[in-house]
Amino acid sequence: MELFDKDYGTYNASDFINDDAYKYWIRYGVEKTPGYWQAVKLAWPQKADEMEQAANLILVLSTQVSSPHEAGRQRVWNNIRNGMQQVAPHRTLPKMRYKYRRYAAVLLLGVLLSAGGWYYWYTRPLIFHTGYGQTQLVILPDQSAVILNANSTLHYHRRWHDGKRRELWLEGEAYLDVKHLNLHPEQISPGDEFVLHAGQVDIAVLGTIFNVKSRRGITTVSLKSGRVKVSNPFNQQQFVVMQPGELVTFRQQTAQLEKQVAAPELFNAWTEHKMALSNTTVNDILQSLEDTYGQKIIMEDTAMGNRRIDGIVPMRNMEDALFVISNILGTKTVKTDSAWVLKKK
Repeated sequence: MELFDKDYGTYNASDFINDDAYKYWIRYGVEKTPGYWQAVKLAWPQKADEMEQAANLILVLSTQVSSPHEAGRQRVWNNIRNGMQQVAPHRTLPKMRYKYRRYAAVLLLGVLLSAGGWYYWYTRPLIFHTGYGQTQLVILPDQSAVILNANSTLHYHRRWHDGKRRELWLEGEAYLDVKHLNLHPEQISPGDEFVLHAGQVDIAVLGTIFNVKSRRGITTVSLKSGRVKVSNPFNQQQFVVMQPGELVTFRQQTAQLEKQVAAPELFNAWTEHKMALSNTTVNDILQSLEDTYGQKIIMEDTAMGNRRIDGIVPMRNMEDALFVISNILGTKTVKTDSAWVLKKK
């Protein structure tokens, strides 16, 4: 920190816009020390978005600035004033006046379009999507962390304003470590709230670590630490305030919340490329593999789908996972053009 004269870790986009040194660098490429602002980016990588937002607005607002130096501006004004004293006033031809007006109108239109483009970029949501077999780490504006599982989508507003609740929307599965902003739980303000919309379920969070999965009309929430409130979208009177080690399930078919005790490790094992099984049916296992890798799995003996399995299955890829499942079931795996088939040996 001794290399810098300010703690830029506390800056937001507005602070960078109002920082004279940063504005001077963006407008004219001049720094107090060569490489200073690049060093700031390296020291506070989480501020890259705010710096970029500020730079775009600074450029839009500075389109009419002609000189970076006050002395230069004074010289220009002196020349204009002297010229006014030396040259007799004369009448401008109407044609030239209209010509300059057209130029001014074109310039103004360009500025407005630039500002409109920046506003669209600034207000549109950020969207993160993982393909089949992929995971992604997302750092939120408040420094909360989200690990997206495969075939999942997360989006939220680009700018989280002070005093307003933090909101995200999830389709698929994610593991969240939410930053705790409130030090006094008995005095919760809107800005302390963190709400995740998963499927039809709203999950209100203070500061916690939990896993959420929303697929095939079923949403599950597994709490590792902290406290969350899960609300029934069809009955606002029904909600569950979860404790660590609990699992809440919402099914569209029944429109009810169900709570049970369940080890969080069973639901976040995917973050380590594993599937933890505890009395899990084969049908549920194969559905999870299909959701993760986007490939169809067919069982010749459908009765095997009701069998239950305990243990750990590697999830590096579909082939390795099916190899373990096939050995447990005593089947062989055959790959066709359209699906994986589990056949009797």
